[in-house]
Amino acid sequence: MNVLNRIIGIVLFLLLLAIAVAAIAIVTGLVTATAVDQVVTYAPIHHMTTDLEALTMSTKALVIAAAVIVGLISLWLLGLELRPPRRPRKMTLSTDSGGEVDIRHDVIRQVARQASLDVAGVEDVDIDVARRRESIRVKCRATIDRFADATAVGSQVETSIRQRLEQMLGRPVERVDVDVEPAKPGTPVHVR
Repeated sequence: MNVLNRIIGIVLFLLLLAIAVAAIAIVTGLVTATAVDQVVTYAPIHHMTTDLEALTMSTKALVIAAAVIVGLISLWLLGLELRPPRRPRKMTLSTDSGGEVDIRHDVIRQVARQASLDVAGVEDVDIDVARRRESIRVKCRATIDRFADATAVGSQVETSIRQRLEQMLGRPVERVDVDVEPAKPGTPVHVR
């Protein structure tokens, strides 16, 4: 389905770009209504081209400005649609003559998230992973139970993330930063 959506998007953006260029060409007089009639003998197109030719100068300026904006936006969106999909970021764990072992950053993020949620008092977490040569840095924003000890929970989250990732990756975690914020009053209390 994604390929079909991309094809439809590409055709739509090309069509918008062609309409914008045609409007500019007709309004500026580069193409006349009689020239369009020789190519296309469809009555609504004839009426549209003659109406565009008969506009006042100030209206022509507005039509040109709108066509340029539509053309630029469709050209930009066409460029975005034609770009290849982004590859997921990954980290190489080991390389030898037989090959290499890679792990994607979203897997590391998911493991760190689960390690954080396993700590008592943690309600929700947001994890960001950054790689530095042979080690990684983890930033964790944890929302904790408003009745929990923030210092103790933050320390436990940091230890849990560090241990789980070092065990999984087989390399040191350079830094784990944990920002703790208590849940807002009125949020339901989670019981485990």
